[in-house]
Amino acid sequence: AFLKHPRTPPGATSMDYQSADSEHLMKRMRTGQPDE
Repeated sequence: AFLKHPRTPPGATSMDYQSADSEHLMKRMRTGQPDE
């Protein structure tokens, strides 16, 4: 997350953004579907 997005988007804290990104990655790994 940090390598892809060195800067957090406006209106979002680093913790919130990290959590959202991690959740997305976990869901993607569980389903095994490509990220489109």
